[in-house]
Amino acid sequence: MLSFLKETEDIYEYLLRTGKPVVIYGMGNGADKVFDVFKAKGIDISAVFASDDFVRGQVFRGFKVKRFLEIQSEFDDFTIVPAFATCIPDVMRRIESLDEKYDLRFPELPVIGKEPMDRLWFLKNERDIIAAGKLFYDDFSRKVYEGLLNFRFSGKLKYIREITTKREEAFSLMNMTKNEVYADFGAYDGDTIRELADITGGYKSVLAVEPDRRNYRKLCAFCEKEKNITPVNCAVSDKSGVLRFNDKAGRNSSFDEDGRAEVSVKSPDELFSLYDFSDVGYVKMDVEGAEEAALLGMKNTIKNVKPKLAVSAYHRSCDVFALPLLIKKLNPEYCVSLRKHPYYPGWETSVYCW
Repeated sequence: MLSFLKETEDIYEYLLRTGKPVVIYGMGNGADKVFDVFKAKGIDISAVFASDDFVRGQVFRGFKVKRFLEIQSEFDDFTIVPAFATCIPDVMRRIESLDEKYDLRFPELPVIGKEPMDRLWFLKNERDIIAAGKLFYDDFSRKVYEGLLNFRFSGKLKYIREITTKREEAFSLMNMTKNEVYADFGAYDGDTIRELADITGGYKSVLAVEPDRRNYRKLCAFCEKEKNITPVNCAVSDKSGVLRFNDKAGRNSSFDEDGRAEVSVKSPDELFSLYDFSDVGYVKMDVEGAEEAALLGMKNTIKNVKPKLAVSAYHRSCDVFALPLLIKKLNPEYCVSLRKHPYYPGWETSVYCW
């Protein structure tokens, strides 16, 4: 196994060995994934609880949803398994408080796909994990990489608490300025454009690409109040065409063969040509698991222009090593770094290149 892993058993091995009652914290899609993986692993679930504001006689997967006080009174010793993702500071502090007082293990399951990142996953991907770890420009990136993988293996929150930094620090690595020609793939409602302007003081121009039709309407409303932003309603990939799309009107809209909508798809290289953004200097990419295909669709720009990159690396389980390897292959001259921003579990992990 990988030499930097600090635990001897993965989260699923631990939960099976201890024999403690396992109580799930949370409901929804994330909890559904946890239930399914635990069933496949033979891990019994003893109870489900939620924050007091969400407990209203609800039932989830056959369990009455309880308050935490009920869990405390029912079990002498137990393991808490959070089953949702959050960047809300109060909720993150709540999880941290539980981690300090109780046995808490936080499973990391991919946004796209269902494969657990267990011992078998690490063994299967060991060669690529090692290869990507050698690419990073700075020591802290290697610390982030190893911390994130230790968290995935063990479910122990301490491994990502100690590697989390704010986005401003990553922007300083790339020497971001207020004169950037910026392409935002996955622009949502303009939130990351606002963030860029707040951190750098502005931008020169922006190509804002958003596939979800309702998000796009919000983006257009934002663009009407701002200058030098070109909104485009499409998705990005390695080739042009039309694909099925699950338009959830939120941050998690994605390609889906069973999706209810169709979306126009173009490669970034084609978009830069169509909208006269051939001098793009900074590209942010948060496209819900399509990052690899979008990078391949931007290979000419990456090779010839070498814009600064901020690429989300957490939607697929392989992204944290596959995307750095791909970027270096497309242009070996890049400096590649990795940062983890405030979010539980390991979401908001991005590859930054310059």
